Amino acid sequence: MTLDTPYYRPTGRSSGLPASGRPLNFDVRHHFRAIAHIGEYIVKSPTLKPLVNPHYKIKQSWLIAQCAEMRVIDQTLAPGESVPWHLHPSSADYIICLRGELEIREINPDRVTTLRPLERCLVPDKQPHTTLNTSAEECQFLIVQGPGKVEFRALPKLETRQNAGNDV
Repeated sequence: MTLDTPYYRPTGRSSGLPASGRPLNFDVRHHFRAIAHIGEYIVKSPTLKPLVNPHYKIKQSWLIAQCAEMRVIDQTLAPGESVPWHLHPSSADYIICLRGELEIREINPDRVTTLRPLERCLVPDKQPHTTLNTSAEECQFLIVQGPGKVEFRALPKLETRQNAGNDV
């Protein structure tokens, strides 16, 4: 099996198959069917579930997939809503905007990135950041966290920076 084979995914096993034992393209199709809203299509799926014990409350947060070193979350922010300042000590955030407009603020170095549908941004591990919906419409985005231990470390001292309306 080579890297060009559509079924390839390193698992530490010689078969090259995911833990489910099914080819990778089946698992990928299965998880993409689980995404609740993409454009105007609505997919209902029993595999979506809310995050357990979330660190903050937003309009919607669905867990799509999770394993020891990776997690995929589908989140929706209402207008004016935000995810609190935080960082991930051992994993990166790969953020993909699905609909609406999303603002990602980072510090050290200070940076503001605005995402529109199908645009994406990588926030490296240990990077303090927040995500905000500064538009008048809802915004929906996917977060792929990993590889590495997925951990949310809140940074409450930075909340005053956001609440004061300071631009980063």
